[in-house]
Amino acid sequence: MSDSIVLKARAEKVSKLLKKEDDTKSEDMVLFILDGQNYAIEASYVFEVYRYKSITKVPCTPSFIIGVINLRGQIFSINDLRDILGMEISNELKSDKIIMVGNGKVDFGIVIDKIIGEKKIKVSEILEPPKMLPIEKKEFLSGVLLDRTVVLNIAKILDNKSILVDENIN
Repeated sequence: MSDSIVLKARAEKVSKLLKKEDDTKSEDMVLFILDGQNYAIEASYVFEVYRYKSITKVPCTPSFIIGVINLRGQIFSINDLRDILGMEISNELKSDKIIMVGNGKVDFGIVIDKIIGEKKIKVSEILEPPKMLPIEKKEFLSGVLLDRTVVLNIAKILDNKSILVDENIN
């Protein structure tokens, strides 16, 4: 038997093993509603679901920043996910709920309409997002579930340099 046939057979075996691992791998996700659409993000990036009393507007900030809140002595920006995803935005907040997300370097709140809860989702259940999805910035999506829940890639959103505001105003 030639080396290439042996290597090919070995590669196929490893591929099948990896596929089986992917079929059983699951992630804890936090599910929420924004503008009537269900979304999911990895629970490991969520450190609190919070009901805010007031948001302080900050002048000269990008359109995705709704304002800031003081949460137990720490100041956090509150962002509009619709703007970050390139969706149509509304100046009207429909809810007083925020999901606080972070990765140790960047922490902020996302205004949501309603929290659904937490659910374990198999990685194999996350499908490619349809092209007609009304989200411009598809690089922030991990995919879609069969029930049309949009799975966001919150790690990419948190790592995106365009959401950092570190400019000085003279």
